[in-house]
Amino acid sequence: MVISKICCIGAGYVGGPTCSVMALKCPDIKITVVDRSVERIAQWNSDKLPIYEPGLDEVVKQCRNKNLFFSTDIETAIREAELIFISVNTPTKTYGNGRGRAADLKYVEGCARMIADMSQNSKIVVEKSTVPVRAAESIMHILKANHKPGLDGVFCLGIGFLEGFNEFIFSFYQVFGTTSCQIRNFSRKELPSKIYSSRIGF
Repeated sequence: MVISKICCIGAGYVGGPTCSVMALKCPDIKITVVDRSVERIAQWNSDKLPIYEPGLDEVVKQCRNKNLFFSTDIETAIREAELIFISVNTPTKTYGNGRGRAADLKYVEGCARMIADMSQNSKIVVEKSTVPVRAAESIMHILKANHKPGLDGVFCLGIGFLEGFNEFIFSFYQVFGTTSCQIRNFSRKELPSKIYSSRIGF
């Protein structure tokens, strides 16, 4: 699989900075960050970004509308991309079992259903949100249960940290986990040179 287009669902504190750095380091890859919030996307497309990290505004200005795009057109971005990041909010549950202490995965799981429903070709899906142990199994189950016949999908779990921009632009390692032999072999050959200039550990 050749990675020429990446979609990131979620234009927050992780998705926006992470994709900005990827766009800077991979000028030949089109990266689209999508979000349902019209206001947030408008901020990413303006001179007043919705978040502040030192150096982030310069990177965004350098890449925006070249190979980095911010959009509310989620369906088109999902359909075009070979690689999709899920980077949405995981708030504390306010209802049911675990109320007040457990993570609410409704947005992450909703993204998985949306990817399965909208995809027209095979995808690599990377979960980049902050999720509890075993959440990856739930996401994989949703992707497998809802995928279209003839389409393959592989799932990775990306280890996220608080300082998304600085951690990503200066880090020596990016760590991912997967149960797929296909993606492990692909990642060792392609991802370090195509997407990450730093090393990747599986």
